[in-house]
Amino acid sequence: MRAPSVSRIVASRARDAARLEDLPNVGPAVAADLRAIGIRRPAQLAGRDPYALYDALNRRTGVRHDPCMLDTFIAAVRFVEGAPAKPWWAYTAERKRTLAARAKAPTKTPTARQAHAAATTHLVPVSHAFSDPCPPIPDA
Repeated sequence: MRAPSVSRIVASRARDAARLEDLPNVGPAVAADLRAIGIRRPAQLAGRDPYALYDALNRRTGVRHDPCMLDTFIAAVRFVEGAPAKPWWAYTAERKRTLAARAKAPTKTPTARQAHAAATTHLVPVSHAFSDPCPPIPDA
């Protein structure tokens, strides 16, 4: 016997999303990751930097997550800020362009406080300079 399918209602507008799981592209696992970094409600994503959220998740868990998670964070933040719902992979090209531009940007010398924090932490800073394991997205 086949297991019954499970469907969920996804908000078509950000104001209709009461829970993180109501956002497009956000299921229980992504919602749990957002909660791990202090995001409890969809409205808390407005104005947030999805790249900083991704970095925070990597630091919090001590693991570099798949960059497709960053695409999902971008999609969620953009939706909460009023963009139409799009699948997470619609943001892959944006992520790749942004990270490439950041990799080319000159690095700033850390302040004394930043240098001390880096020297006293047990977590390794996560770099976005990595190859992309996400599969290529076919042209539509």
